[in-house]
Amino acid sequence: MTSMRPGLQTGKSSGAGARALVLVAAALAACGHSPAPSPEVTVRQVAGPAALPTPIESPASPTALPSSTPTGTPVPAAPLRLTESGCCTRAFWSPDSRWVAFIDRPDVERPAGIYAVPVEGGPPQLAIEPPGLLSADWTLLAYDQGGRTVVERVADGRHWIVPNEGRAVLLSPDGSAVAWAMGSQGITHPDLRQRSIWTAGADGSGVREVIRVRGGGMIGWADGGDHLIVSGRVQAEGPAGVWRVEPENGRAVLLAEAERPRDPLLSPGGGWLAFFLAFDTGPGANGLYVVRTDGSQLTRLDVFGAYRWRQEGQLLVIPLQSTGDSMPALLQVDVVSGAATRLSLPEATPFDVGGNEWQVSPDGTRLVFLSASDRSLWVMPLPAP
Repeated sequence: MTSMRPGLQTGKSSGAGARALVLVAAALAACGHSPAPSPEVTVRQVAGPAALPTPIESPASPTALPSSTPTGTPVPAAPLRLTESGCCTRAFWSPDSRWVAFIDRPDVERPAGIYAVPVEGGPPQLAIEPPGLLSADWTLLAYDQGGRTVVERVADGRHWIVPNEGRAVLLSPDGSAVAWAMGSQGITHPDLRQRSIWTAGADGSGVREVIRVRGGGMIGWADGGDHLIVSGRVQAEGPAGVWRVEPENGRAVLLAEAERPRDPLLSPGGGWLAFFLAFDTGPGANGLYVVRTDGSQLTRLDVFGAYRWRQEGQLLVIPLQSTGDSMPALLQVDVVSGAATRLSLPEATPFDVGGNEWQVSPDGTRLVFLSASDRSLWVMPLPAP
């Protein structure tokens, strides 16, 4: 395990690139649907009003949660196939870890939406309509409606319009705010492309430009929504890397100096960020890294492969290199110490992940993955390390 010192710098400028609703668009495209494109325009800075805007009634877009609850039947000790072949991609979990959800339109007779399957198996149920990005607790839904970004309260269908011309948003962990990115036009080289990052209340109030970044973008929210994590350069001649940004004033602190950090992934509580470097010319620079979002630790791990967070400080890794036997490998890494433990999987476990499509449940007890062999979703219990 090799440790590196985090850097420190402040600056004011801005960045972009929320992928959340873009993923929704991609999923719907596979079902024959895609949101209407939104024009590139500049959003003016607006002072945040003190009063909460009145929500809009939304009878035309009702929200339907699953009508039944899981039976409580214990999850089998072996992987369980949840869907038919070719059904779905980009699966995700309900907050209580009891449902596996995905965006789908099963057939022309049923609407596009978020469907869910209980972890012990069963037919998919329409959980939420229309499809979109859910808050962590599933109380809010953000989606595109005719080039407008709508934030809807799941419980009663009331909604607000975010004045960002339909751009993709990321909801803060507590659901109180949204962030989005706006990209510069006419610049094709990724290292020169400039993005500005904006925030607003989830009700569309208090729109403001926070910072601009070059050659990077927005990663997500950290510290319960107190900070944004971005990548790139916050000054034209400054260092490139991963930054923690204060939404109120745009002050940026450099967490890790790195050119083009790839596949950044925040931990469930936002206290850690994992990313990897490739094609870096520095000696020993390429590899898998973890950094605390408070800037206190930056570490290059001794393992490399596909990764997901199991919980704060615990990273699951599917090693890139084979261990030499026919069994699939799954490692759990304590990112504070760097110690890696191989998890024991049942014999003949069909753990053949396709397209890096796998997600760990919020309670850390199981994972769902897309099988490379049959293109179905499977749920697998996770053993203790």
